[in-house]
Amino acid sequence: MVERYRLIRNVGFVLYTSLLWTSAVLALVAAYRQRQAWVMGDWLIHYASGFVRRGLLGQILIMLSRATGLKPGVFVVLTILSVYAGFLFWAMRALQQQPRIMPFLLALMAPFLFLYPLWQWQGAYRKEILLFALYAWLVQSVARAPDTVFPRTAFALTLLPLILLSHEGLMAWAPFLLVPLFVHRPKPKQWPARWRYSLFVLVGINLVAWLVALAARGTPEQSQAIRQALKAMHYDIPAPGAIVWLAKPAAPLITKQCTRWIHEGWRWLGLLALVSIAYLPLGPRLARFWRVRGIRALWLLSAGMMLGLMCVALDWGRFVHIYGMMLFLSLLSVRDEHDIPWQVQPSTLNHVYIIFSFTYGLTWPWHVIAGFTRWRFPLETIYRLWMNHSDLAKELWHWLPVVWSVLAKLLP
Repeated sequence: MVERYRLIRNVGFVLYTSLLWTSAVLALVAAYRQRQAWVMGDWLIHYASGFVRRGLLGQILIMLSRATGLKPGVFVVLTILSVYAGFLFWAMRALQQQPRIMPFLLALMAPFLFLYPLWQWQGAYRKEILLFALYAWLVQSVARAPDTVFPRTAFALTLLPLILLSHEGLMAWAPFLLVPLFVHRPKPKQWPARWRYSLFVLVGINLVAWLVALAARGTPEQSQAIRQALKAMHYDIPAPGAIVWLAKPAAPLITKQCTRWIHEGWRWLGLLALVSIAYLPLGPRLARFWRVRGIRALWLLSAGMMLGLMCVALDWGRFVHIYGMMLFLSLLSVRDEHDIPWQVQPSTLNHVYIIFSFTYGLTWPWHVIAGFTRWRFPLETIYRLWMNHSDLAKELWHWLPVVWSVLAKLLP
């Protein structure tokens, strides 16, 4: 019976990961061909006319493009696929380390977590996957070796400035990187002095990197220079998107979003109640973490920073997706079975729970801006997803000559 359960679980992980990976490949092929202004544009912001926020990683990709003669979009696709593959590998590994998988089924089917890219690929595959991959690595490695929690946390904080210089908005969810440390060492007063000093220095470096990125907001001239540089490399981004948004003045955005809070703020309370259903089976572990003062403070700090970001930016649905994913990954930093007492008897109730999990995930989509939009029948959902990815698959055939040209240049 145990061997059969393991086989079913492993096959399920393979199918689930294959679905996410195939969807990513199809979506990124389409994004490359369409020169999608938000997905591709977000990763191609660079220092065409001086230092600007969000430009570090894009500058590296541009340098690689110039060195190889390949279009910048090729390196964007390869980078996203590499980072996303790492995220899926470490996240699925962390899940497999858990004593039971059933309590996580609702979250795995939730449209605002892992399945979010299937609904809104134009809002997915952005630079938050850098943070997802780093955090997934951290939680799975700490769960396997709790004694290494501090050096692994310090390593993650060492890499964080590079992420913040690539997108300063990710600072809103950076506090989660300290959660595994408080999970396994909940009392800071008992930490060795060198831990406290090292964390003080690392947090300070990250704050400086964040403030430097915030100060370099960008100007219309810089946005235009970036677009002109990409055009000269035969990969211009014609539509307004992430590059143009770089130079948007903050004051009108704040006014617009505050007005939106007045009209839509009440609606998001209901959406959060809908989202919270995914975490109900994980309630005991959530309660265990919440009782630790440090974890509670980090979660609330991140939520507060996210609310501040929502007063400037439009992508409220995407922000909830990021927070929900970081919260979910936090729960994987331990693999103790005592805080997930999942025993459903009789088996009929277990089957009802499985059916409810799939129904929960297939009856409502998640939008990059609006969050929940409307209810759908499961068959309608499956049909829409199939048609969407069928259109994306057609893009793949048009992209095959690009693949061959890349291989021809890379292989001797």
